[in-house]
Amino acid sequence: MVVILILNSSISFAQIAPRTKAVFEQAPATVTFSSALLEKSFQYVPGSYAQISFQPNFQFSGRVISSVKPYDNLQSIAIESVRYDKAILMISRQTHADNSITYTGRIMHPQSTDGYEMKRDAKGNYSLVKIETTTVLQQCL
Repeated sequence: MVVILILNSSISFAQIAPRTKAVFEQAPATVTFSSALLEKSFQYVPGSYAQISFQPNFQFSGRVISSVKPYDNLQSIAIESVRYDKAILMISRQTHADNSITYTGRIMHPQSTDGYEMKRDAKGNYSLVKIETTTVLQQCL
């Protein structure tokens, strides 16, 4: 019985991939950009190659792995990076009743200690702000 318990614990521990690297260590802490850039990202289809130049010093490119529109007013796209160790850029676009549009998004990697979260200021300007995933996300056991 003890052997089974030890084996079960060992297997469970082996399946948890600790966050040990900073994928975006060399990238800027904050990246500002226009909503027009986000709108262009929704032209890509799954399987195609996407390249988004947020700023001259921060580009995100890779294969579109998902593009879904579950509701008339909501669309999401996911892009897997070729440069940042297969990190995923996820952007969602929501159209409100007054036809205004807001975007949300993140760039995450499951083993990374850092990532980005999309923020919008009071004037409607967008930016990606670097986050420490070890303090924001919890490991699933």
